Amino acid sequence: MQLKYRRRRPEEREKFTVPVNQRKGPPPGPEVLPWYGHPDREGAVPPPAAFAEQLARIDPDLRVCYSPVHERWILWVKNPRIGRMGAAQWLCRGWQLLMLWEHSVTHEFLPLSELVFANVYLISAGRYAGAKEYYDKLMAEAERAKEERSKKFDNDRQAEQNEVRESWKISSAGDGSRSALHHSGTVVPSQGEAAWRAETRKHRLPPELLKREEEDREKAFYGR
Repeated sequence: MQLKYRRRRPEEREKFTVPVNQRKGPPPGPEVLPWYGHPDREGAVPPPAAFAEQLARIDPDLRVCYSPVHERWILWVKNPRIGRMGAAQWLCRGWQLLMLWEHSVTHEFLPLSELVFANVYLISAGRYAGAKEYYDKLMAEAERAKEERSKKFDNDRQAEQNEVRESWKISSAGDGSRSALHHSGTVVPSQGEAAWRAETRKHRLPPELLKREEEDREKAFYGR
């Protein structure tokens, strides 16, 4: 007997493939990297003169320039060691990128202001007496961030547990829960209220009315 269906041979099966690169056009150049637009690069956009003077008072090796590709201000510091370690640092030879000036959470554009100076102070190694104090500060920040994450997790878990408890109250409306008549404020009764009305109907209505409804159902069923 010849089978109507058979397993396809390996060469007959459809091959699942995913293209490695679906982008069309020429590959992007090095200008898309933030390390490309260092202050010595031709066409670098400098900051206002007054801001540059204030930044030089903090450290004469600090520079800031605008990246038209990223549309952000970038903070740099002179570092002659950059470029001596191999060809990987040729983009910003002699310059070390400190920060891309933007909002740390939303990554929105931030204009130049005194906040730049405050952040320079926060990342400055000179504010610490030694390497141990700097290490302790990093460990304290890491521990504080861990506590914040744990607190947020506990708050979210508590909120979910409260929602589950409230849903249990509403779903057990027929047992006389205080939340039985809880609804969203609409005209249509909620699921809990409808269940409560159905399960407690025989206790809320007079016996005479219930008996009359039972007789009417029997007449409609038997056709009397």
